[in-house]
Amino acid sequence: MLALAAVVAGLVGTAGTAKAAGIQCSHSWHYIIFGQTGRTVKPVTDETGTFLQAVGNRNQDPWNQQVLFCRDPLWGANQYAIFTNLGSAYWNNEWYSRIPLYTVGSISSPNQLFQIDDFDGNFFTLLSVTDNWQAPGYVYADQNKGYKLFANNGYSKTGINLFQISPRALMA
Repeated sequence: MLALAAVVAGLVGTAGTAKAAGIQCSHSWHYIIFGQTGRTVKPVTDETGTFLQAVGNRNQDPWNQQVLFCRDPLWGANQYAIFTNLGSAYWNNEWYSRIPLYTVGSISSPNQLFQIDDFDGNFFTLLSVTDNWQAPGYVYADQNKGYKLFANNGYSKTGINLFQISPRALMA
């Protein structure tokens, strides 16, 4: 509980840009790729909102599939906010375990933090720090639901929640 309080305290008062006071973002844009599919994660808008899906192709519209990784020294080890170029918004895990884009350009909730760990030197796992109703959950792309991204504590580190990040150095 103290760790969560520290996260919330670190979020208060951040400005409305990717490079808010205390927050440092990567210097280069990155791609997040689902497993070995080559599918990049990008925001997709439908009648219910804007959600993240692993349906992108780096050779088509690459700019809208890029992200920055942002860190604050007050956050836990390997915890990042992920800022998407398309929509200028942060990833958020708030609605029924679906990960919608946070539509405001500021970081205001621990729901926007993801622990990113190197799985095996090739793949990464993304762990949602909190999802309101459950324990933290690993992010995965559900192939049966159009590759939409979810976070669910029912999954451990397996093939469905492995991602490649290019370039690999998150703060490069």
